[in-house]
Amino acid sequence: MNIPNVKAVEKFPNNIYYSISVNHFINNKNGVGIGFTYLTTGGRNHLADYSGEYKLDMLLNGYKIGPKFQHAFFLVNKMGVWLQLEGGAIISKLNVNEALIILDEEISKDQMDFKSKGLFVEPSLKVSYNVVDRLNIHFSGGYDFNFKGDMRLEGKETAITANWSGIRLFFGIDYSLDFKKE
Repeated sequence: MNIPNVKAVEKFPNNIYYSISVNHFINNKNGVGIGFTYLTTGGRNHLADYSGEYKLDMLLNGYKIGPKFQHAFFLVNKMGVWLQLEGGAIISKLNVNEALIILDEEISKDQMDFKSKGLFVEPSLKVSYNVVDRLNIHFSGGYDFNFKGDMRLEGKETAITANWSGIRLFFGIDYSLDFKKE
């Protein structure tokens, strides 16, 4: 809706995202694995006064999965600093809810669900701490490059794009598989 004086009160802020991965270490300094990351952000346009309210809520979720390579350049006791490169597929879902309420009566309400499939590449730096055998917690940061995130509504192309490109901060859990040969 084209309503004057509507303010954007949230503009898809960056967050700390959550990731989990399963890895296999080829040796003490190199590993390969598969990672899964959940991303979420949102936007809101809003206007309200004594006579009514207009609200447009947009919730964007992303699900990334793909292979990764890690190389340790610093290992001391239970701590490690790693360079890692991850890539793969990202599926995004945008839920849009719009409502106009005048004098406590809902005049208009609309909901749309958009979906997209894209690709990503993400180089990053990771600091990990070994909690127990083969289980680490980590904090990492890097840059996420996204490609081909065109949104579709009910299978039809739209002009909306899901682009998660940008600086990323993650908190996550790593589990290492142990393929020791006997």
